[in-house]
Amino acid sequence: MLAKLVHDTNSLFFKVFKAKYFPNGSVFEAKVKSGSFAWKSILRARKLILMGAKWRVGDGSQIKIYGSNWLPGESQGRVVSPPSPTLSSTTISTLIDPLAFGWNSHIIDNTFLPFEAEQIKSIPLGLTKQPDFLYWPRSKDGSYSVSMGYHWLCAKENKEVASTLNSNKAHRRNKLRPKEEALLLNRVVFEAKRFLNPDTPPATGYSILCKLLEEL
Repeated sequence: MLAKLVHDTNSLFFKVFKAKYFPNGSVFEAKVKSGSFAWKSILRARKLILMGAKWRVGDGSQIKIYGSNWLPGESQGRVVSPPSPTLSSTTISTLIDPLAFGWNSHIIDNTFLPFEAEQIKSIPLGLTKQPDFLYWPRSKDGSYSVSMGYHWLCAKENKEVASTLNSNKAHRRNKLRPKEEALLLNRVVFEAKRFLNPDTPPATGYSILCKLLEEL
């Protein structure tokens, strides 16, 4: 249903919902939380799709520069450059030259970090004005389904859990490291004294010292 409210703007379904829930913007800017069961289902899907879907740039009129997923690559696709005060709430259309229908290099180079500016300018634009298109990058045809959304959410949660566990392990290692180093240094000093003792076999003392130094 959400796809129809994004792309099928001539349908009766779109006109009814737009008039009632988002008369002054797009479905992604709708503020109304209460309504029919269908509308509440759309709002739940909207949150998920905004996290996992990506925009294919057309004329840029529907895509916010900051906070939307539209940059190419394997990442989420959101701009990481510091927001420009003059462009913080505008759409991508302000980055496009309306006469040449190409990217405005001057604005882009002066607004975004160098690597991100190159990313933006590498996005192809059509020879004629085309609408922006929201697609699901994890499906073959770009369409979204409930099952795909569910699997994506599960994968996202598993990744976050794994990241948290790794972070906790690293924290514990860093916390214990000074104590371990102190114990190892004490052992090195002890073994060095043994190595210098004429009663200790040279090969044995040297081998122990090497192993201990590798652990530091």
